[in-house]
Formats: sequence, structure tokens, C-alpha cells
Amino acid sequence: LFIIPSLKSCLRNQLTSSIDKQTIDYLEEWYEDQRLMTRSEFVLSQDGAPLNSTYINDIVHDYGELAKVPTVTAHALRHSHASLLISLGENPLVIRDRLGHKDVRTTLEIYGHLYPKSDIEASKRLEGLVTVLSE
Repeated sequence: LFIIPSLKSCLRNQLTSSIDKQTIDYLEEWYEDQRLMTRSEFVLSQDGAPLNSTYINDIVHDYGELAKVPTVTAHALRHSHASLLISLGENPLVIRDRLGHKDVRTTLEIYGHLYPKSDIEASKRLEGLVTVLSE
């Protein structure tokens, strides 16, 4: 996996997130195509400067229409990312780190409702781990 800084965190601090090889390949291909149009060190750039959030939201909206999915924003993709990680059973501390929250309580306040069965799932994982010896 490759580690890249998220755009928002670059402006705020040095948060990094790992991404998979397929995403790296897409980004590298886009970056090379973009270099034919402009010189920039940013993957998402226009005239050498990073794209602003309005422009990114317009792109997400346009591709959403092409895919015939409900209108979403780039920020909604952040929530989808967190929700997918939760559905895969990812640790809340990992999700906190990927989202750049300072405190796991922030993560749980926003996404806690997605953990309704976590107590049941935890008890199932504990089943059979303790053996009682008969006398």
C-alpha cells in the first residue's frame, strides 16, 4: 500500500491514509494525463493549483448523474468510506485515524448509530474462548 496525504489534512496537519494498488494505478494514470495539460504537483489540479471543493463537488455530481445514482457530494463520499469500513468490522480507532478525527468520540458520535449489533457480534466472537473444567 502507498501512503498519501489527504487534501484537507495537508492544509491542517500531516494526516496520511493508505490506499490500495488499484487506486494508485488510477491516480498515476490520471496524473500522467493531467501533466499533458498542466504542470502541477497536485493530483487534482487546475492550472497548477489544487481544485477547490466546489469544482470537486461538480465533478462528483456529474459522474453521479452519468452513473444514474442519487446526487452526492465529495463529503458524502467521506461518510460512505467510513460506513463501508464499519460494515467490514474495522476498528473505530483505525476509522478515526483515516478520517483525521482527534478523538475517537468524534468518530463514534457521527457513526455510532452504524454499530447497533456490535455487542451481539462481540459476544459471538467470545463464545467458546473460555473453557470451564468439570470437577
